[in-house]
Formats: sequence, structure tokens, C-alpha cells
Amino acid sequence: TSLPHPTPPMTIESLVMHETRGYRARPGDGDAAWARYDGAFRDALLRLEAAGCDFAVIANNTSHTRLQAITRGVRLPVVSILDEAAEAARLTGARKALVLGTEVTMRAADYAVLLRARGIEPNERLPDASIEELQALIDREVHAGCTPAGPACSTSAPAMPAIATRRSCCWPAPSCRSPFRIMATPRLSKRKASDSSTRRRHTCGPRCRPRWASARSDPPHAVADRQERAMTRVRRSRPVLVLDAMGVLYETGDDVGELLVPFAVRHGSTAAGEEIRQAYLAASYGQIDASSFWERIGVEPAREDDYLAGHRVSPGVGALLDGAGAVFDSVCCLSNDVAAWSLKLRRRHGLDRAIPRWFVSGEIGLRKPDPGIYRHMRVHLGGPASGFLFVDDRVANLDAARRLGLHTLLYDPAGKSEPGDHPRIGRLEELLDSAIVARATSRRSRR
Repeated sequence: TSLPHPTPPMTIESLVMHETRGYRARPGDGDAAWARYDGAFRDALLRLEAAGCDFAVIANNTSHTRLQAITRGVRLPVVSILDEAAEAARLTGARKALVLGTEVTMRAADYAVLLRARGIEPNERLPDASIEELQALIDREVHAGCTPAGPACSTSAPAMPAIATRRSCCWPAPSCRSPFRIMATPRLSKRKASDSSTRRRHTCGPRCRPRWASARSDPPHAVADRQERAMTRVRRSRPVLVLDAMGVLYETGDDVGELLVPFAVRHGSTAAGEEIRQAYLAASYGQIDASSFWERIGVEPAREDDYLAGHRVSPGVGALLDGAGAVFDSVCCLSNDVAAWSLKLRRRHGLDRAIPRWFVSGEIGLRKPDPGIYRHMRVHLGGPASGFLFVDDRVANLDAARRLGLHTLLYDPAGKSEPGDHPRIGRLEELLDSAIVARATSRRSRR
């Protein structure tokens, strides 16, 4: 059997199914509950972006119910198989559709919305008992996979999961053991990729090898090495200084506990402290905007500027930023914050002029110490991990950065934190001492 035509060059990120399944939350849970699941796919997309790919396709239905969250902060275009499958069904002339898949896919309305927009009536949501039965069937077949005696399942599952007839169409559950794959190509237009994907077949045999997976596919370590080389093309003679915001650029490290909760209580909020913290987390992930946050905790959104007025710039910030050009290649900020607040604060204090690049959790959809937020920064700035010096007031954030190969410094003006494996400074002006910077960046890089 010949390979499908055209067969484009691809970079393949293969995610482990039992891990991503373990990260899944329950249908209807909020974004915070899905953060690890979203992050696994987002990290893969960022690696493909760093490898120079032009677009990506995720060959998995469940992840498409989270596509908006997964692609936060990712510039690489992602082709939606939901859109493409619904369009393929329309082209068959189908008038009705039956959607089958994981419990997440069947409980979500994504396919129903797209099908109705194309004049195709989807089935009513199946009873919970039927959904659970189908999920159990998927689990049995997926985990049984291909046995030495032959395939445990015999149904063919296309990568673009649509089987269409003139009057109806059906999206089947996956039927053989295969990791979820995120595929991207640097040399094929989006339209051609969609056309070729509808012709791919996934046949289950003793090796359970998708036909689009070329025998020349690189092993995972080779792909990772190539992706790392893509990120390290930028070479600098001096390190990039990466500064945390709360606790480094601004005096208050625990801005929620020390500033936000007391402010909310003073201005009439009846929400408990933990409720305020959870609402803040949602806003700092970009799941709700600033106005929705204030409404959720029962404070007038017009009070926002009064709250932000309580943030003060740390001593030594001005001197550091004035002299940083003599020691560092550039300066950027990596912050867990609500996007609108971060923008207002840096404009209020004139920091946006001295720090041109800001990587804020509310815009990216990731928070430190999630490894994805550090990779996101590297993808956008380029350069080896060892070319960055990250300064934060929280050891957990520094630990995560160091594991990824970044150099680290703990900013601890009060001298109360246990620094762990990180050099400590007590004044920001110490960063202008080239000897201190040289010692902090002389450790052997882990990457």
C-alpha cells in the first residue's frame, strides 16, 4: 500500500496517553482544574513553535474541548480537527450526525455548535450511562492495545475522525493503542495539510504503527535536541536579566495576602480570604478579566486604581534599571499577575520604558513555577537556558527555573528565606556588580 499523498515533512510530539488522561479534570470543572492537562499540550506546541514549524494539528478529540486554553500564549497556528471534521461532514451532504468519543467529547457542546453552523443536526446528548459505557469501552480497547496474538481491536480509526455517508455521519472513539500526537510541518500550507489529513488511515497491526509515521522518524531525544538547537540560535555575550514583579520590582511579595484581601474587606467584600485567593488565581491565569474578578468578590471595579496605588516600587529599582545596560544584554519581567493590573502598574511607575518585554501569567495562561512559562519566555526571546539570570523572591520559582537550566538568584532583602541552592542578594543594586553576576552565571548549565 502506498503512503498517502502528499506526505509532508513533519515534526511529531508524542504525548503519553496514561499521563494526559491522569491530568484530565471532570467535564464542567474550571480552568484551574485542567491546568496540568492544558499545560502538557501547550508545552508540546511551544516546542514545535521553537523548532520552526508553521502550524500544528492535534490528533485527539478531547484536547480540542480545551483548545482555547491550550493555545494561550502560543503563536503557532493550530488546525482544529473539530472544524475540519464538521466541514468534511458538510461536504458529504450529511444532514444528521452522531458524535461518539470520550466522556469529555460527548459531554461538551463543541461538535454540536460547529455542526449546526453547517446545517447538520447532531444527536441529543446521550444519557450518562451510555457515555460511561462508551468511555469504559475506549479504556478497555486503548489499554489492551495490540497483543502478540494480534490486534485487540479491529476497527479503523482515521486521524481526522470522520466517517460520513450521504445522510449521516459518525465520529468514532479511537480504537487502538497509540499515544496522542501533535504534528506540525514547516513546509506545507494549512489547506494542503487539511486535505492530506482526511486521507490518512490508522491501521492496527502487530506494531500498531500509524502509516503517516515515517520509518525515518527521529527518536524522541533527537527531536528534543533539534528543538533545543532551534532555541539556542541566538547567541549573546552577556546574560538576559529576568526579574520577578511582586517581591522584586515591587516591595510586596505576598500581594494577595498583604494588599488585596485587606483592601477587599475594607471596601465591602464579604468573600472569605480563600475565595478571594481563588478568584485572583482565575484572573492571574487569564480565565476571567479584572472587572469580573472585582464583581466576583463584591467590590466595585471602579476601585481598581485605588487598590493598585498601594503597590510601591522596591528600593534600588531605578538604579538597577539605569545601569543594567552595562552588565546585561537586556532586561525582561516574568510575573504571576492579572494582565490588566500588570500593564497599569508598569505604566504608572514608568517601568515599561526601561523593561520592554513583560511575560505575564494573565496573558500566557501559565503561572510560575509551571515549567511552561519559562519555556514560553525562552521561545520568544531565544538563546540557551544558560543565557538567562532569573531573580525571584520565591525559592519554588527559582527551583523550577534552575531545573530548566536557567541561572538563578534569590532576592531576600530581609534575609529570612532559606536560599537552598541559589545565591542570595539583599539589594537590587548588587546586580550591577559584575563579579556577583559572574559568580551567579558560572555554574555549569544543565542544558
